[in-house]
Amino acid sequence: MGYSMRVKSNVFRLICILLILSWMTLPQSTSSTRLEPTLANPNRPISNEGGVLLEDIPYFWQEINGFCYWTALTMALHKAGVPIDLHTFFAVSGIGFTNAFVRVNDTMMMLPGALFRQQAQLLPFCELYGLTHELHVDLNSNWTPIAIEYWSSWGVNITGMNGESDASDLLKSTIDAGFPAVLWTDPYYLPAEDYDIARELGIRQNTSAPEVGHAVLAVGYDDAESTVQLMDPGVGAFGPNFGYPDDDRWYYAVDYSTLDDAWRALGYGITILKPGNGSIQDFESRLGELIVSRLLGNFTSYMPDTEELPFITFGENAFRSLRYDMEPESIKSYIEQLESMEERVYALLMIGADLETMMTLQYLSYRVALEALPDVMPNTDLNQFLEEGRAAFSHMEALSENRTLTDLYYLENSDSLLTNTFINMAMRYNSTEDLDTTLNAYEWSLGKIALQLVQIADAWKNAGEALRAALSGEPYPAVPNHQPLITAEWMYVVGATAAVGAGAFAVVIIVTLKRSRSA
Repeated sequence: MGYSMRVKSNVFRLICILLILSWMTLPQSTSSTRLEPTLANPNRPISNEGGVLLEDIPYFWQEINGFCYWTALTMALHKAGVPIDLHTFFAVSGIGFTNAFVRVNDTMMMLPGALFRQQAQLLPFCELYGLTHELHVDLNSNWTPIAIEYWSSWGVNITGMNGESDASDLLKSTIDAGFPAVLWTDPYYLPAEDYDIARELGIRQNTSAPEVGHAVLAVGYDDAESTVQLMDPGVGAFGPNFGYPDDDRWYYAVDYSTLDDAWRALGYGITILKPGNGSIQDFESRLGELIVSRLLGNFTSYMPDTEELPFITFGENAFRSLRYDMEPESIKSYIEQLESMEERVYALLMIGADLETMMTLQYLSYRVALEALPDVMPNTDLNQFLEEGRAAFSHMEALSENRTLTDLYYLENSDSLLTNTFINMAMRYNSTEDLDTTLNAYEWSLGKIALQLVQIADAWKNAGEALRAALSGEPYPAVPNHQPLITAEWMYVVGATAAVGAGAFAVVIIVTLKRSRSA
């Protein structure tokens, strides 16, 4: 589902909008097993008076909270002539190999590929397959003017609409033409029981900026019944009902009025994929070059429309930058910028959980993308690339925990390295009010975290170099990638971290519960 974010200043809000705009999510697996898709049931009742229902669209479950946008797009791709699965989407889009790190003022933010500039990331994917990508938003929403400005600067084709009438007409005409539509919605209004927790806690989209959202696929409408048929990738992705929704509750109709509430809250955002000119001839080399640039953190590949910024790093460099924020002095510099003891303890408490959430999304998408790549690059020798890339698995797993995205009460029973380290530091600091002593007591644990980050960076670097060699046909020299903590001379990082919201609706709930229980 979507993302939530604590914002410390207007400047940072603009940065967040610039980097993340489009708050949907993508699909990802808690294991490397590919689930077989289920076909939408075309036999659901629909009237003969102005009713249209698209058939033969496979259902994909997002598998864990935080991946709804790309899951909905994966389903839509089957009508656009690209019948791939979730894992392949992560590979061919480059999402699994993409990671960003933002460090500005008192804020640190790790953005896995699933959450980084989603609309812009669709462009190279659509180019590879020769697809047409349409993005439409309501011109009347408070946040859309700045969104349109940034999206346009990224080369994204965006069309403005004027309210409910335009949005409804576009939805129906798209389905009439035989294509489903990915709708951006606030799950607070969706009828599935999985979203009852949002209604119980009163969590919904505000009117000033996108903070929580969920992507669903519209596959039919019925004017006689005033309903739209949806395929929802997010049911079962978190909470007590976690698990594949084999009761078919992912396939439901919603009345026009309810859908309007949910859709209007997110500016009537709609993404449409249609066939174009077909796959490009140099598909493998172009895809390989994209992945190399993402792994190695080439700034131009990540943000081609922006001059290099000192507070943003990418790919393997992002992990090295994050490593510096795990040093006691960096954490201290962040904590001491907060005024009250309550704020400081809370920030310390949340650093580990927030980073662990982001790393979990990163690890899951990276792992399955790596394993799916040979199927889409069969003419390239990927053996060395896969060997180097897999070296990151154990280190990413050490900093990940699926329960950050599935368990609403995760903080109460965490036993993971990242979250536990920072929970224990927060508890000690709260009781002693001595930050130096607290940080010194956990210097060894912080060093373990930092070492994992460097090992991930080394693996990404080596994998990128191995793939570059495979694309050029040159031999790849073996490079040791198990080094002790190393220095990135090109980078300096001042200060440490602020809590960052996750890329999913459940994370919004988790943070809310954490706050209420820590009050």
